[in-house]
Amino acid sequence: MLKDNNSLTTEERTTLEDSIMDAHMAADKFINSGKDVHHKLLELTVTDALEYIIKYKKKLKKDSKTENYKLHMMVPLQLHLMIEEDNISDKKT
Repeated sequence: MLKDNNSLTTEERTTLEDSIMDAHMAADKFINSGKDVHHKLLELTVTDALEYIIKYKKKLKKDSKTENYKLHMMVPLQLHLMIEEDNISDKKT
């Protein structure tokens, strides 16, 4: 049987899902604590997850779990972007 190069391998899926879950957990920790250490953790985990999403972009186009991944990244990514935007406006004032 030929391997479909357009779908995620088990290892790739595990890596991607773990990175998304890390970002999701970091967002939860930051929301609950507001601590700088959790902000940094959020920044690192969101960046990590986005790197995997970009890396597997072609394979994710037709993946059955793509919508799930988008939902789980929504809060961490939006939170990260809001913090960045707030930091930029603080620097301007």
